[in-house]
Amino acid sequence: MRQLVKAGFLASYTIGPAKGRDGFVMTFRPGQAFFADYDRFYRRRERGNIQFDSEADRQEIAEPLKVAYLFVEKRNGRANASVPYVSSKEVQTAKHLLAQIPFPEIPDFIDYALAEAKTTRFDVQTLGGLKQYLSGYQERRVQRAAVTAAHARRRVEEKATERRMDYDRFRRAEADLVSPLDELALYETERRPMRSAPSRRVL
Repeated sequence: MRQLVKAGFLASYTIGPAKGRDGFVMTFRPGQAFFADYDRFYRRRERGNIQFDSEADRQEIAEPLKVAYLFVEKRNGRANASVPYVSSKEVQTAKHLLAQIPFPEIPDFIDYALAEAKTTRFDVQTLGGLKQYLSGYQERRVQRAAVTAAHARRRVEEKATERRMDYDRFRRAEADLVSPLDELALYETERRPMRSAPSRRVL
């Protein structure tokens, strides 16, 4: 319940003994996040369908939760049979990581960070423990991008060289098809002066 208050879903809550029977009674006041969710999922309706900004929800909710779940799976070395509890602090940390690294690269970053932590015997327990490896991962990204660009340039140069060599081979093959007699005949034809056509007398 304290986590719900901290996340803004509840404004406050109380727990007291039930009157006239065993047990407890809990009362609470909804917080700002509760009303925001209620407005998003129940009030904004158009033609009977729930309308909301799916792109914003993906960036603010879905992707950070996936990052937090993925971290738990990779840290434990196995997939979770059930959805683990994710604190609001972990979600905020996931958002911080996503601001630095594109979502498709997050699995690679987590693998890199956990491997680096293992070299120093650092037992990472939370996503916050991975933030110290951001700079190293980003430097590696730059280096890998430079290597990839160099490979691409070299491949373009190799393709251009292959095309020149293919053209040279083609020209040599075409030249071999011309016999010496054909060359001589062509030479004599070029040397022979062109005869002018006989003029006609007009009476």
